[in-house]
Amino acid sequence: MEDEESVVTEEVRARVGKETEPREFVLGSESVMQIVAAAGEDPAPFAAEGAEVPLYAALALDRGQPSLELPILMPASLLNSNEWEFFRPPRVGERLVVRGKIGEVRERFGGQFGHSVIVRFEYDFRTPDGELVARSARALTEYDPKGGR
Repeated sequence: MEDEESVVTEEVRARVGKETEPREFVLGSESVMQIVAAAGEDPAPFAAEGAEVPLYAALALDRGQPSLELPILMPASLLNSNEWEFFRPPRVGERLVVRGKIGEVRERFGGQFGHSVIVRFEYDFRTPDGELVARSARALTEYDPKGGR
C-alpha cells in the first residue's frame, strides 16, 4: 500500500539529537506582565527586575526558543503535548541561554490518524553559568486527514 512507505527522510533522521546553537534570551517584564494581566491578576509586581515569575507566566519563555524547523512531512499537524519542568522560578530580566533539539521522530502506520509522524521538540533554558532553570518539550503529530478513520 502506498501510504505505508516511510516519509521520514535521512535528512530528518540525521537531525534527531543534534542541539541548536545557543541562543541568548532575556525574560522581559513586558511579556510577563501581559500574561499575568491576561490571567486577571495585577501585573505591577512583575515590572521590577529580579521578580520571580509565576510559573503560569513563564510561557513568556516560549519567545526565546530557537527554531527547530523540519520539512513538512504530512499535510496536517496537531500539537499533542506541551510539557514544562521548572527547577526554580525564572526571574524578570534574567538572561537565559536556550538550546533546542529534536528529541525523537516516530512514524506510525494505521490508527486514528492513519499514517502519521510524531516529532518531539525539546528545549533547555539555562543561566549563562549553566544552571538549568527550565526544560520544555512539545510533541507534534503530522498526518494525512484522508488516511484516518
